[in-house]
Amino acid sequence: MRAVLRRRFDLPEPARWRLTAFTTGLREFVRAGAPGGIERAYLHVGTVDGQLDERRDRSATYGAAARGARGIPGGARGLRTVRGRGCRASGPGGRAAVPGAADRADRGRPEEARQAAPEAQAAFRANCGGARLMEAIGVLGELSDDHATPVRYAVEGPDLAGEPEDRPRRAAVTFEECVRRHAAGDLVAAVDAGVRAVELFRAEGDGPAELAALRELGACHRDLGELETARHCAEVAVALAERLGGPLDVAACLDELGRVLTRGGDHAAALEHYRHAVELLVAKGEWERGAALLPHLAVGAVRAGDPGALWTTALCGGLICEIAPRATWAVVVPLVVDSMRRAIETGPQELTERGMTDFAHAVTTGKRDDMPFQVGVLADVVVVLLAWLMDRVDRDIVAFARELDTATGGVLDLSGYIAVPHADRVRDPGQVRAHRT
Repeated sequence: MRAVLRRRFDLPEPARWRLTAFTTGLREFVRAGAPGGIERAYLHVGTVDGQLDERRDRSATYGAAARGARGIPGGARGLRTVRGRGCRASGPGGRAAVPGAADRADRGRPEEARQAAPEAQAAFRANCGGARLMEAIGVLGELSDDHATPVRYAVEGPDLAGEPEDRPRRAAVTFEECVRRHAAGDLVAAVDAGVRAVELFRAEGDGPAELAALRELGACHRDLGELETARHCAEVAVALAERLGGPLDVAACLDELGRVLTRGGDHAAALEHYRHAVELLVAKGEWERGAALLPHLAVGAVRAGDPGALWTTALCGGLICEIAPRATWAVVVPLVVDSMRRAIETGPQELTERGMTDFAHAVTTGKRDDMPFQVGVLADVVVVLLAWLMDRVDRDIVAFARELDTATGGVLDLSGYIAVPHADRVRDPGQVRAHRT
């Protein structure tokens, strides 16, 4: 087993990176010295290389790796409890056969990875308890190339393993059935499995798992077009996430509730949930997740015809740009500028003045030369838009706008925007009269 761990450093970089997530767990099994645990470790090495290297692209992340390790119960807690709990497997179908196949599979040969799991299943069926057999069955499902086979393993696994009374495992397998049937487009069966999974997790008192099942169940109802039921699932999920106290989960559930309401045409109600989700993430310093949900707020504001929400989008986006990495703010800056322009075009003068003031104070305070590049760009945009609002676009402002367009690769198109007078863009005639007086 140690040889297998050493050989991971000879793998190509993407495979080596993905195996890193499993190093700690494998060492736990090796230290425990239990034959069943060592078999289990080999099984998962084969799964990681066989499934992820062949079937995932090079951007595979921890989430994909975690799916490969689904057989480990309870994460780190499961690693501790499995110590010393191995079984004796010997002879032609025993312990020696499983490492042999997985040892070949850990070199990145997917077909041999697929051979490792059935051999492990046969060995565990002959020599081990149902828990080990259950894991081998789960790995077989992971390595399948179609939707039907994993669903069959998910449904039949507990009965094949002879452990129908293991309620936590039954709940997890039922949830897996829901996910797989949803992916396969069998929505009615997915809903049935999702309802059972929610009930099982609730009976076990497993709040995070119940939340995951609720969200999946709501997505199934939404895809079925059953929007009232989907809304109910989303509302229950929001309440549960708030009780559990995780801001990321709360924001995700609020966003999902907003999408259900948007699909039903209730744009005003949806907007409030989008707004709450983004403001929560920004307040908690979850910049990248906030950036991911920011477009939902912007689009929701346009659909609801709410210029105030567009200013909220601009303000939250500006705060995100101050802290977030380049890959994030490069996407957010154009959205912020577009939201400001739309808010100016559609809102009353009082709101425009307050929005510009709040944005300038919150985002562009300080000396221009001391600002990060992206914040400086936003400060310069404010200067250009203020001149445009006051009908003071002269040769210098036009040249300045062109410089900004060059610096930002043309994505803002400020020079083209201010070429059209403010009076011709604003949709509220009262704004034009107010600015000219």
